[in-house]
Amino acid sequence: MRLTIIMALCMVVAGSVLPIAEAPMHQPPIYTPSCPEASYPDTAALLAALSGANYACTEELAKALQTRVGINEIDVLLTMIQRGTHELERRNAVRVLGRLAASPQASRASDLVLRVRAARVQSVLHELLAHADDNFLLQDAIWVLDSYFYPNFSAAPVFERIANAPTLAPALRYRAASARGRLTLARSGVLHPDDQAFMLHGLRSDDPGVRTAAAQVIARLRTDQLGLELIATLTHALEEAWKVEPPLTLVDDAPDPRDRGLLASYESSPSSLTARAALARARDRLEGGTTHLTSLRQQYEFLTLTERSEHDGVSIRAGLAADEIAALLREVTHVREALLHIFGPNLAEPMDAKGTRTLQIKIFARQGIYRDYVRAFTPFTVDVDGLYDDANTIIYTHQRTSEQSANSLVESLRHEVAHHYAATHLFPGQWRTPGYHREPKGWADEGLAEVMAGLTASGPAPRPAQLRRLCERTPRPRLKVLLAQREGYDRFGTFDYDAAWAFTYYLVTEQPEALQRLYTAYREHRYHLRDWSQLAGLNLEETERAWHRAIETWCIGQRAGSD
Repeated sequence: MRLTIIMALCMVVAGSVLPIAEAPMHQPPIYTPSCPEASYPDTAALLAALSGANYACTEELAKALQTRVGINEIDVLLTMIQRGTHELERRNAVRVLGRLAASPQASRASDLVLRVRAARVQSVLHELLAHADDNFLLQDAIWVLDSYFYPNFSAAPVFERIANAPTLAPALRYRAASARGRLTLARSGVLHPDDQAFMLHGLRSDDPGVRTAAAQVIARLRTDQLGLELIATLTHALEEAWKVEPPLTLVDDAPDPRDRGLLASYESSPSSLTARAALARARDRLEGGTTHLTSLRQQYEFLTLTERSEHDGVSIRAGLAADEIAALLREVTHVREALLHIFGPNLAEPMDAKGTRTLQIKIFARQGIYRDYVRAFTPFTVDVDGLYDDANTIIYTHQRTSEQSANSLVESLRHEVAHHYAATHLFPGQWRTPGYHREPKGWADEGLAEVMAGLTASGPAPRPAQLRRLCERTPRPRLKVLLAQREGYDRFGTFDYDAAWAFTYYLVTEQPEALQRLYTAYREHRYHLRDWSQLAGLNLEETERAWHRAIETWCIGQRAGSD
Protein backbone atom coordinates (compact mmCIF):
# COMPACT_ATOMS: atom_id res chain seq x y z
CA MET A 1 0.00 0.00 0.00
CA ARG A 2 2.77 2.45 0.95
CA LEU A 3 4.66 1.82 -2.35
CA THR A 4 1.45 2.25 -4.34
CA ILE A 5 0.73 5.59 -2.71
CA ILE A 6 4.26 6.87 -3.35
CA MET A 7 4.07 5.89 -7.03
CA ALA A 8 0.69 7.56 -7.40
CA LEU A 9 2.00 10.75 -5.82
CA CYS A 10 4.99 10.84 -8.18
CA MET A 11 2.67 10.57 -11.17
CA VAL A 12 0.46 13.41 -9.93
CA VAL A 13 3.39 15.68 -9.11
CA ALA A 14 4.80 15.23 -12.59
CA GLY A 15 1.62 16.58 -14.13
CA SER A 16 0.91 19.31 -11.59
CA VAL A 17 1.76 22.97 -11.76
CA LEU A 18 2.54 23.05 -8.05
CA PRO A 19 3.97 20.23 -5.96
CA ILE A 20 1.84 18.49 -3.39
CA ALA A 21 2.76 19.21 0.20
CA GLU A 22 4.81 16.37 1.58
CA ALA A 23 3.65 14.10 4.38
CA PRO A 24 5.60 14.36 7.63
CA MET A 25 8.39 11.82 8.04
CA HIS A 26 7.32 10.63 11.49
CA GLN A 27 3.62 9.85 11.84
CA PRO A 28 1.89 9.93 15.24
CA PRO A 29 0.16 6.70 16.26
CA ILE A 30 -3.38 6.15 15.01
CA TYR A 31 -5.60 6.42 18.10
CA THR A 32 -9.32 5.77 17.62
CA PRO A 33 -10.98 5.11 21.01
CA SER A 34 -14.51 5.64 19.65
CA CYS A 35 -14.12 3.01 16.91
CA PRO A 36 -14.51 -0.79 17.08
CA GLU A 37 -10.71 -1.03 17.05
CA ALA A 38 -8.59 1.15 19.31
CA SER A 39 -6.05 1.54 16.52
CA TYR A 40 -5.60 0.74 12.82
CA PRO A 41 -2.38 -0.27 11.06
CA ASP A 42 -2.65 1.82 7.89
CA THR A 43 -4.83 4.03 5.70
CA ALA A 44 -6.49 1.06 4.01
CA ALA A 45 -7.75 -0.13 7.38
CA LEU A 46 -8.89 3.39 8.28
CA LEU A 47 -10.92 3.67 5.08
CA ALA A 48 -12.42 0.21 5.51
CA ALA A 49 -13.60 1.16 9.00
CA LEU A 50 -15.65 4.05 7.58
CA SER A 51 -18.34 1.74 6.28
CA GLY A 52 -20.01 1.21 9.64
CA ALA A 53 -18.50 4.02 11.71
CA ASN A 54 -20.61 6.20 13.98
CA TYR A 55 -20.13 9.97 14.17
CA ALA A 56 -17.39 9.99 16.82
CA CYS A 57 -15.46 7.19 15.13
CA THR A 58 -15.68 8.92 11.74
CA GLU A 59 -14.24 12.09 13.25
CA GLU A 60 -11.30 10.13 14.65
CA LEU A 61 -10.72 8.33 11.36
CA ALA A 62 -10.73 11.66 9.53
CA LYS A 63 -8.22 13.13 11.96
CA ALA A 64 -5.95 10.11 11.52
CA LEU A 65 -6.15 10.43 7.73
CA GLN A 66 -5.22 14.12 7.71
CA THR A 67 -1.48 13.45 7.97
CA ARG A 68 -1.49 10.19 6.00
CA VAL A 69 -3.73 10.84 3.02
CA GLY A 70 -2.57 10.56 -0.58
CA ILE A 71 -4.16 10.59 -4.03
CA ASN A 72 -5.20 6.95 -3.69
CA GLU A 73 -7.09 7.65 -0.47
CA ILE A 74 -8.92 10.63 -2.00
CA ASP A 75 -9.95 8.50 -4.96
CA VAL A 76 -11.15 5.72 -2.67
CA LEU A 77 -13.30 8.23 -0.77
CA LEU A 78 -14.80 9.56 -4.00
CA THR A 79 -15.58 6.03 -5.15
CA MET A 80 -17.25 5.32 -1.81
CA ILE A 81 -19.45 8.39 -2.31
CA GLN A 82 -20.44 7.25 -5.79
CA ARG A 83 -20.84 3.53 -5.23
CA GLY A 84 -20.98 2.95 -1.49
CA THR A 85 -22.98 -0.07 -0.41
CA HIS A 86 -25.20 1.99 1.90
CA GLU A 87 -25.92 5.62 2.74
CA LEU A 88 -23.94 5.66 5.99
CA GLU A 89 -20.78 4.67 4.16
CA ARG A 90 -21.35 7.36 1.53
CA ARG A 91 -22.07 10.00 4.15
CA ASN A 92 -19.00 9.13 6.18
CA ALA A 93 -16.87 9.45 3.06
CA VAL A 94 -18.32 12.91 2.36
CA ARG A 95 -17.67 14.01 5.93
CA VAL A 96 -14.07 12.81 5.83
CA LEU A 97 -13.53 14.76 2.60
CA GLY A 98 -14.85 17.83 4.37
CA ARG A 99 -12.54 17.35 7.32
CA LEU A 100 -9.58 16.90 4.96
CA ALA A 101 -10.57 20.09 3.13
CA ALA A 102 -10.62 21.88 6.48
CA SER A 103 -7.02 20.89 7.23
CA PRO A 104 -4.53 23.77 7.63
CA GLN A 105 -3.94 25.79 4.48
CA ALA A 106 -1.22 24.39 2.20
CA SER A 107 -1.26 21.08 4.06
CA ARG A 108 -1.11 17.89 2.04
CA ALA A 109 -4.70 16.97 2.90
CA SER A 110 -6.30 20.29 1.94
CA ASP A 111 -4.16 20.53 -1.20
CA LEU A 112 -5.32 17.15 -2.45
CA VAL A 113 -9.01 17.97 -1.94
CA LEU A 114 -9.08 21.65 -2.86
CA ARG A 115 -6.60 21.69 -5.75
CA VAL A 116 -5.40 18.34 -7.06
CA ARG A 117 -8.78 16.58 -7.02
CA ALA A 118 -10.98 19.69 -6.83
CA ALA A 119 -12.73 19.14 -10.17
CA ARG A 120 -13.64 15.53 -9.44
CA VAL A 121 -14.72 16.30 -5.87
CA GLN A 122 -17.13 18.97 -7.11
CA SER A 123 -18.43 16.77 -9.92
CA VAL A 124 -19.14 13.88 -7.56
CA LEU A 125 -20.91 16.12 -5.06
CA HIS A 126 -22.98 17.79 -7.81
CA GLU A 127 -24.16 14.39 -9.00
CA LEU A 128 -25.03 13.38 -5.47
CA LEU A 129 -27.04 16.56 -4.83
CA ALA A 130 -28.91 16.14 -8.09
CA HIS A 131 -30.16 12.61 -7.40
CA ALA A 132 -29.78 11.50 -3.77
CA ASP A 133 -32.64 11.75 -1.29
CA ASP A 134 -30.97 10.84 2.00
CA ASN A 135 -31.16 13.81 4.37
CA PHE A 136 -27.86 13.08 6.11
CA LEU A 137 -25.97 12.57 2.88
CA LEU A 138 -27.35 15.69 1.22
CA GLN A 139 -26.66 17.84 4.27
CA ASP A 140 -22.98 16.88 4.38
CA ALA A 141 -22.56 17.30 0.63
CA ILE A 142 -23.98 20.83 0.85
CA TRP A 143 -21.64 21.58 3.73
CA VAL A 144 -18.55 20.61 1.73
CA LEU A 145 -19.53 22.49 -1.44
CA ASP A 146 -20.74 25.59 0.37
CA SER A 147 -17.83 25.76 2.81
CA TYR A 148 -14.81 24.78 0.74
CA PHE A 149 -15.74 25.44 -2.91
CA TYR A 150 -17.60 28.71 -2.49
CA PRO A 151 -18.77 30.28 -4.72
CA ASN A 152 -19.74 27.26 -6.80
CA PHE A 153 -22.33 28.89 -9.06
CA SER A 154 -23.02 25.70 -10.97
CA ALA A 155 -24.43 24.22 -7.75
CA ALA A 156 -27.30 26.74 -7.68
CA PRO A 157 -29.83 24.44 -9.45
CA VAL A 158 -29.15 21.47 -7.16
CA PHE A 159 -29.35 23.66 -4.05
CA GLU A 160 -32.73 24.93 -5.29
CA ARG A 161 -33.91 21.36 -5.99
CA ILE A 162 -33.34 20.43 -2.36
CA ALA A 163 -34.74 23.68 -0.95
CA ASN A 164 -37.97 23.20 -2.91
CA ALA A 165 -38.48 19.49 -2.09
CA PRO A 166 -41.38 19.18 0.40
CA THR A 167 -40.50 15.57 1.24
CA LEU A 168 -37.07 16.45 2.61
CA ALA A 169 -36.36 17.47 6.21
CA PRO A 170 -36.99 21.17 7.00
CA ALA A 171 -33.48 21.57 8.45
CA LEU A 172 -32.00 20.29 5.20
CA ARG A 173 -34.19 22.54 3.07
CA TYR A 174 -33.05 25.54 5.10
CA ARG A 175 -29.41 24.52 4.71
CA ALA A 176 -29.81 24.21 0.94
CA ALA A 177 -31.65 27.52 0.63
CA SER A 178 -28.98 29.26 2.70
CA ALA A 179 -26.24 27.88 0.45
CA ARG A 180 -28.17 29.06 -2.61
CA GLY A 181 -28.58 32.50 -1.07
CA ARG A 182 -24.86 32.84 -0.38
CA LEU A 183 -24.20 32.41 -4.09
CA THR A 184 -26.32 35.49 -4.75
CA LEU A 185 -24.13 37.53 -2.45
CA ALA A 186 -20.98 36.40 -4.27
CA ARG A 187 -22.02 38.01 -7.56
CA SER A 188 -21.09 41.58 -8.40
CA GLY A 189 -23.29 44.13 -10.11
CA VAL A 190 -27.05 44.28 -10.53
CA LEU A 191 -28.86 41.17 -9.33
CA HIS A 192 -28.95 38.29 -11.79
CA PRO A 193 -32.51 37.33 -12.88
CA ASP A 194 -32.04 33.79 -11.53
CA ASP A 195 -31.10 35.18 -8.13
CA GLN A 196 -34.11 37.47 -8.10
CA ALA A 197 -36.37 34.57 -9.02
CA PHE A 198 -34.91 32.44 -6.21
CA MET A 199 -35.60 35.14 -3.62
CA LEU A 200 -39.14 35.88 -4.78
CA HIS A 201 -40.01 32.19 -4.98
CA GLY A 202 -38.38 31.56 -1.59
CA LEU A 203 -40.49 34.23 0.11
CA ARG A 204 -43.59 32.27 -0.94
CA SER A 205 -42.26 28.86 0.12
CA ASP A 206 -44.29 26.48 2.26
CA ASP A 207 -41.24 26.05 4.50
CA PRO A 208 -40.28 28.72 7.09
CA GLY A 209 -36.60 27.88 6.72
CA VAL A 210 -36.66 28.59 3.00
CA ARG A 211 -38.57 31.83 3.61
CA THR A 212 -35.93 32.72 6.19
CA ALA A 213 -33.06 32.07 3.80
CA ALA A 214 -34.64 34.16 1.03
CA ALA A 215 -35.24 37.10 3.36
CA GLN A 216 -31.73 36.81 4.80
CA VAL A 217 -30.28 37.31 1.33
CA ILE A 218 -32.33 40.45 0.78
CA ALA A 219 -31.18 41.81 4.14
CA ARG A 220 -27.55 41.42 3.05
CA LEU A 221 -27.75 42.70 -0.54
CA ARG A 222 -25.13 45.29 -1.39
CA THR A 223 -25.97 48.66 -2.89
CA ASP A 224 -24.40 47.69 -6.22
CA GLN A 225 -26.85 44.78 -6.47
CA LEU A 226 -29.91 46.97 -6.08
CA GLY A 227 -31.71 49.35 -8.43
CA LEU A 228 -34.83 51.44 -7.84
CA GLU A 229 -37.05 48.99 -9.74
CA LEU A 230 -35.67 46.00 -7.86
CA ILE A 231 -36.06 47.75 -4.50
CA ALA A 232 -39.72 48.39 -5.30
CA THR A 233 -40.25 44.75 -6.35
CA LEU A 234 -38.58 43.36 -3.24
CA THR A 235 -40.32 45.81 -0.91
CA HIS A 236 -43.71 44.71 -2.23
CA ALA A 237 -42.79 41.03 -1.99
CA LEU A 238 -41.64 41.45 1.61
CA GLU A 239 -44.82 43.28 2.58
CA GLU A 240 -46.93 40.48 1.09
CA ALA A 241 -44.85 37.81 2.83
CA TRP A 242 -45.21 39.67 6.13
CA LYS A 243 -49.01 39.74 5.78
CA VAL A 244 -49.34 35.98 5.29
CA GLU A 245 -46.77 34.89 7.89
CA PRO A 246 -48.61 33.19 10.80
CA PRO A 247 -49.15 35.27 13.97
CA LEU A 248 -46.70 35.00 16.85
CA THR A 249 -47.05 31.77 18.82
CA LEU A 250 -44.98 29.86 21.37
CA VAL A 251 -43.61 26.77 19.65
CA ASP A 252 -43.51 23.30 21.14
CA ASP A 253 -40.29 21.93 22.57
CA ALA A 254 -40.30 18.92 20.27
CA PRO A 255 -38.63 19.53 16.89
CA ASP A 256 -40.44 18.99 13.62
CA PRO A 257 -40.95 15.20 13.31
CA ARG A 258 -39.66 15.35 9.73
CA ASP A 259 -36.26 16.30 11.17
CA ARG A 260 -36.12 13.18 13.33
CA GLY A 261 -32.86 11.40 12.72
CA LEU A 262 -31.34 14.30 10.81
CA LEU A 263 -30.93 16.48 13.88
CA ALA A 264 -29.69 15.61 17.33
CA SER A 265 -32.25 15.73 20.13
CA TYR A 266 -31.12 19.22 21.18
CA GLU A 267 -31.52 20.79 17.74
CA SER A 268 -34.47 22.16 15.81
CA SER A 269 -35.14 23.90 12.52
CA PRO A 270 -36.33 27.45 11.73
CA SER A 271 -39.88 28.37 12.65
CA SER A 272 -42.32 31.05 11.59
CA LEU A 273 -40.69 33.40 14.11
CA THR A 274 -37.32 32.85 12.43
CA ALA A 275 -38.88 33.71 9.09
CA ARG A 276 -40.65 36.78 10.44
CA ALA A 277 -37.42 38.06 12.03
CA ALA A 278 -35.61 37.59 8.71
CA LEU A 279 -38.40 39.44 6.92
CA ALA A 280 -38.09 42.26 9.46
CA ARG A 281 -34.35 42.55 8.83
CA ALA A 282 -34.91 42.59 5.08
CA ARG A 283 -37.55 45.32 5.35
CA ASP A 284 -35.24 47.35 7.58
CA ARG A 285 -32.45 46.92 5.03
CA LEU A 286 -34.52 48.36 2.20
CA GLU A 287 -36.23 51.06 4.26
CA GLY A 288 -33.33 51.97 6.54
CA GLY A 289 -33.25 51.70 10.33
CA THR A 290 -34.18 48.85 12.67
CA THR A 291 -37.86 49.59 13.29
CA HIS A 292 -39.35 46.29 12.14
CA LEU A 293 -36.91 44.00 13.95
CA THR A 294 -36.96 46.03 17.17
CA SER A 295 -40.76 46.00 17.23
CA LEU A 296 -40.91 42.25 16.61
CA ARG A 297 -38.39 41.51 19.34
CA GLN A 298 -40.29 43.65 21.83
CA GLN A 299 -43.55 41.89 20.96
CA TYR A 300 -42.03 38.45 21.45
CA GLU A 301 -40.37 39.40 24.73
CA PHE A 302 -43.71 40.79 25.94
CA LEU A 303 -45.20 37.33 25.31
CA THR A 304 -42.38 35.29 26.81
CA LEU A 305 -40.50 37.32 29.45
CA THR A 306 -43.39 38.36 31.64
CA GLU A 307 -41.60 39.01 34.96
CA ARG A 308 -38.70 41.30 35.81
CA SER A 309 -36.46 41.80 38.85
CA GLU A 310 -33.24 43.77 39.45
CA HIS A 311 -30.65 43.73 42.19
CA ASP A 312 -27.08 44.97 42.57
CA GLY A 313 -26.20 45.38 38.89
CA VAL A 314 -28.17 42.36 37.67
CA SER A 315 -31.48 42.46 35.78
CA ILE A 316 -33.49 39.29 35.19
CA ARG A 317 -36.41 39.06 32.77
CA ALA A 318 -38.05 35.66 32.73
CA GLY A 319 -41.10 33.61 31.94
CA LEU A 320 -40.99 32.26 35.49
CA ALA A 321 -42.74 33.00 38.77
CA ALA A 322 -41.50 35.93 40.85
CA ASP A 323 -40.24 33.69 43.68
CA GLU A 324 -38.20 31.62 41.21
CA ILE A 325 -36.58 34.77 39.86
CA ALA A 326 -35.73 35.94 43.38
CA ALA A 327 -34.02 32.61 44.09
CA LEU A 328 -32.04 32.87 40.85
CA LEU A 329 -30.90 36.39 41.72
CA ARG A 330 -29.54 35.01 44.99
CA GLU A 331 -27.65 32.36 43.00
CA VAL A 332 -26.04 35.06 40.86
CA THR A 333 -24.88 36.87 43.99
CA HIS A 334 -23.51 33.61 45.43
CA VAL A 335 -21.55 32.90 42.24
CA ARG A 336 -20.11 36.41 42.18
CA GLU A 337 -18.93 36.11 45.78
CA ALA A 338 -17.35 32.71 45.12
CA LEU A 339 -15.59 33.98 42.01
CA LEU A 340 -14.17 37.05 43.71
CA HIS A 341 -12.82 34.78 46.44
CA ILE A 342 -11.12 32.60 43.81
CA PHE A 343 -9.77 35.63 41.94
CA GLY A 344 -8.30 37.23 45.05
CA PRO A 345 -8.02 40.97 45.81
CA ASN A 346 -5.74 41.78 42.87
CA LEU A 347 -8.37 40.62 40.36
CA ALA A 348 -11.46 41.81 42.22
CA GLU A 349 -12.05 44.94 40.15
CA PRO A 350 -13.30 44.75 36.55
CA MET A 351 -10.80 45.51 33.80
CA ASP A 352 -12.80 48.29 32.16
CA ALA A 353 -16.22 49.91 31.85
CA LYS A 354 -17.72 46.71 30.43
CA GLY A 355 -17.55 45.25 33.92
CA THR A 356 -19.73 48.04 35.33
CA ARG A 357 -22.64 47.50 32.94
CA THR A 358 -25.85 45.91 34.15
CA LEU A 359 -25.75 42.17 33.54
CA GLN A 360 -28.97 41.30 31.71
CA ILE A 361 -30.30 37.75 32.10
CA LYS A 362 -33.15 36.45 29.94
CA ILE A 363 -34.65 33.15 31.07
CA PHE A 364 -37.33 31.49 28.95
CA ALA A 365 -39.95 29.17 30.36
CA ARG A 366 -39.27 26.33 27.93
CA GLN A 367 -36.54 25.03 25.66
CA GLY A 368 -38.58 25.54 22.49
CA ILE A 369 -39.25 29.20 23.26
CA TYR A 370 -35.57 29.77 24.05
CA ARG A 371 -34.42 28.16 20.80
CA ASP A 372 -36.94 30.14 18.80
CA TYR A 373 -35.81 33.43 20.32
CA VAL A 374 -32.08 32.77 20.03
CA ARG A 375 -32.34 31.68 16.41
CA ALA A 376 -34.53 34.64 15.46
CA PHE A 377 -32.81 37.48 17.30
CA THR A 378 -29.18 36.51 17.95
CA PRO A 379 -26.25 35.22 15.87
CA PHE A 380 -25.67 32.30 18.24
CA THR A 381 -26.30 28.58 17.93
CA VAL A 382 -29.34 27.13 19.68
CA ASP A 383 -27.83 23.74 20.55
CA VAL A 384 -26.58 24.70 24.03
CA ASP A 385 -28.25 25.16 27.42
CA GLY A 386 -27.23 28.79 27.77
CA LEU A 387 -25.28 31.62 26.14
CA TYR A 388 -23.29 34.63 27.23
CA ASP A 389 -23.22 37.53 24.77
CA ASP A 390 -20.10 39.40 25.87
CA ALA A 391 -20.60 42.24 23.40
CA ASN A 392 -23.98 43.15 24.93
CA THR A 393 -23.55 41.71 28.46
CA ILE A 394 -26.56 39.40 28.16
CA ILE A 395 -27.09 35.83 29.35
CA TYR A 396 -29.73 33.68 27.63
CA THR A 397 -30.95 30.42 29.14
CA HIS A 398 -34.14 28.48 29.84
CA GLN A 399 -36.04 26.19 32.15
CA ARG A 400 -35.84 22.55 31.06
CA THR A 401 -36.69 18.97 31.95
CA SER A 402 -34.15 16.33 32.96
CA GLU A 403 -34.80 14.59 29.64
CA GLN A 404 -33.81 17.72 27.72
CA SER A 405 -30.51 18.31 29.50
CA ALA A 406 -28.28 16.80 32.15
CA ASN A 407 -27.68 20.35 33.39
CA SER A 408 -30.32 22.10 35.48
CA LEU A 409 -31.32 25.71 34.92
CA VAL A 410 -29.42 26.75 38.03
CA GLU A 411 -26.26 24.96 36.86
CA SER A 412 -26.47 26.58 33.43
CA LEU A 413 -27.05 30.00 34.97
CA ARG A 414 -24.03 29.65 37.26
CA HIS A 415 -21.93 28.52 34.28
CA GLU A 416 -22.88 31.57 32.19
CA VAL A 417 -22.45 33.99 35.09
CA ALA A 418 -18.90 32.67 35.46
CA HIS A 419 -18.30 33.43 31.77
CA HIS A 420 -19.45 36.99 32.41
CA TYR A 421 -17.03 37.55 35.28
CA ALA A 422 -14.21 35.88 33.38
CA ALA A 423 -14.92 38.26 30.47
CA THR A 424 -14.94 41.32 32.72
CA HIS A 425 -12.12 40.38 35.12
CA LEU A 426 -9.74 37.95 33.38
CA PHE A 427 -9.80 38.07 29.58
CA PRO A 428 -9.28 41.49 27.94
CA GLY A 429 -11.20 42.26 24.75
CA GLN A 430 -14.16 40.41 23.28
CA TRP A 431 -14.64 37.12 21.47
CA ARG A 432 -14.11 38.67 18.02
CA THR A 433 -11.43 41.16 19.05
CA PRO A 434 -8.24 40.64 17.01
CA GLY A 435 -5.77 38.67 19.09
CA TYR A 436 -8.36 37.47 21.60
CA HIS A 437 -7.67 33.85 20.70
CA ARG A 438 -3.92 34.24 20.24
CA GLU A 439 -3.34 31.88 23.18
CA PRO A 440 -5.66 28.97 24.04
CA LYS A 441 -7.90 29.82 26.99
CA GLY A 442 -10.60 27.16 26.81
CA TRP A 443 -9.32 25.30 29.87
CA ALA A 444 -9.40 28.50 31.94
CA ASP A 445 -12.73 29.85 30.69
CA GLU A 446 -14.77 26.65 30.53
CA GLY A 447 -13.03 25.12 33.53
CA LEU A 448 -13.99 28.04 35.76
CA ALA A 449 -17.56 28.00 34.41
CA GLU A 450 -17.89 24.28 35.12
CA VAL A 451 -16.54 24.70 38.66
CA MET A 452 -19.18 27.36 39.27
CA ALA A 453 -21.89 25.13 37.79
CA GLY A 454 -21.24 22.77 40.71
CA LEU A 455 -21.17 25.50 43.35
CA THR A 456 -22.84 24.55 46.65
CA ALA A 457 -23.71 26.56 49.74
CA SER A 458 -20.29 25.68 51.18
CA GLY A 459 -18.31 26.31 48.00
CA PRO A 460 -17.24 24.49 44.81
CA ALA A 461 -17.81 20.73 44.76
CA PRO A 462 -17.80 17.94 42.17
CA ARG A 463 -21.07 17.23 40.43
CA PRO A 464 -21.71 13.47 40.81
CA ALA A 465 -22.39 12.69 37.14
CA GLN A 466 -19.40 14.70 35.95
CA LEU A 467 -17.06 13.07 38.45
CA ARG A 468 -18.43 9.64 37.57
CA ARG A 469 -17.61 10.19 33.90
CA LEU A 470 -14.12 11.33 34.82
CA CYS A 471 -13.53 8.32 37.08
CA GLU A 472 -14.51 5.96 34.26
CA ARG A 473 -11.96 7.48 31.85
CA THR A 474 -8.80 5.64 30.98
CA PRO A 475 -6.27 6.96 30.51
CA ARG A 476 -6.61 10.10 32.60
CA PRO A 477 -6.72 13.42 30.70
CA ARG A 478 -3.36 14.74 29.53
CA LEU A 479 -2.57 18.18 30.91
CA LYS A 480 -0.57 19.32 27.88
CA VAL A 481 -3.48 18.39 25.62
CA LEU A 482 -6.02 20.19 27.80
CA LEU A 483 -4.01 23.41 28.09
CA ALA A 484 -3.60 23.57 24.31
CA GLN A 485 -7.13 22.51 23.37
CA ARG A 486 -9.04 24.79 21.02
CA GLU A 487 -11.51 22.29 19.54
CA GLY A 488 -15.00 23.01 20.79
CA TYR A 489 -13.94 26.41 22.14
CA ASP A 490 -12.69 28.73 19.40
CA ARG A 491 -12.47 26.01 16.73
CA PHE A 492 -14.81 23.32 15.47
CA GLY A 493 -14.93 20.20 17.59
CA THR A 494 -15.90 18.93 21.04
CA PHE A 495 -14.40 20.51 24.12
CA ASP A 496 -13.30 18.40 27.08
CA TYR A 497 -15.46 20.06 29.73
CA ASP A 498 -14.90 17.31 32.29
CA ALA A 499 -11.12 17.63 32.12
CA ALA A 500 -11.30 21.44 32.24
CA TRP A 501 -13.53 21.24 35.31
CA ALA A 502 -11.29 18.69 37.01
CA PHE A 503 -8.09 20.67 36.49
CA THR A 504 -9.59 24.00 37.52
CA TYR A 505 -11.19 22.37 40.56
CA TYR A 506 -7.81 20.89 41.46
CA LEU A 507 -6.16 24.31 41.23
CA VAL A 508 -8.96 25.98 43.20
CA THR A 509 -8.66 23.47 46.03
CA GLU A 510 -4.95 22.60 45.96
CA GLN A 511 -3.07 25.41 44.18
CA PRO A 512 -5.20 28.59 44.46
CA GLU A 513 -2.23 30.97 44.30
CA ALA A 514 -0.94 29.33 41.11
CA LEU A 515 -4.40 29.72 39.58
CA GLN A 516 -4.43 33.41 40.50
CA ARG A 517 -1.01 33.85 38.90
CA LEU A 518 -2.29 32.28 35.67
CA TYR A 519 -5.44 34.41 35.68
CA THR A 520 -3.32 37.52 36.26
CA ALA A 521 -1.14 36.62 33.29
CA TYR A 522 -4.24 36.37 31.08
CA ARG A 523 -5.51 39.71 32.34
CA GLU A 524 -2.18 41.45 31.75
CA HIS A 525 -1.63 39.96 28.27
CA ARG A 526 1.36 37.98 29.59
CA TYR A 527 -0.06 34.48 29.21
CA HIS A 528 1.80 32.23 26.77
CA LEU A 529 1.26 28.50 26.74
CA ARG A 530 4.97 27.88 26.32
CA ASP A 531 5.58 29.76 29.60
CA TRP A 532 2.89 27.94 31.59
CA SER A 533 5.22 26.43 34.20
CA GLN A 534 7.00 29.72 34.79
CA LEU A 535 3.74 31.68 35.06
CA ALA A 536 2.09 29.16 37.36
CA GLY A 537 5.20 28.54 39.42
CA LEU A 538 4.61 24.81 38.95
CA ASN A 539 6.36 22.04 37.07
CA LEU A 540 3.99 20.82 34.35
CA GLU A 541 4.79 17.11 34.63
CA GLU A 542 4.67 17.13 38.43
CA THR A 543 1.40 19.06 38.32
CA GLU A 544 -0.16 16.47 36.03
CA ARG A 545 0.85 13.66 38.38
CA ALA A 546 -0.50 15.53 41.40
CA TRP A 547 -3.73 16.27 39.52
CA HIS A 548 -4.17 12.61 38.62
CA ARG A 549 -3.59 11.62 42.26
CA ALA A 550 -6.27 14.10 43.28
CA ILE A 551 -8.68 12.57 40.76
CA GLU A 552 -8.03 9.13 42.27
CA THR A 553 -8.81 10.52 45.71
CA TRP A 554 -12.07 12.08 44.49
CA CYS A 555 -13.07 8.83 42.80
CA ILE A 556 -12.37 6.79 45.93
CA GLY A 557 -14.53 9.20 47.88
CA GLN A 558 -17.36 8.91 45.39
CA ARG A 559 -17.22 5.11 45.40
CA ALA A 560 -17.20 5.07 49.19
CA GLY A 561 -20.19 7.36 49.29
CA SER A 562 -22.17 5.12 46.95
CA ASP A 563 -21.55 1.95 48.99
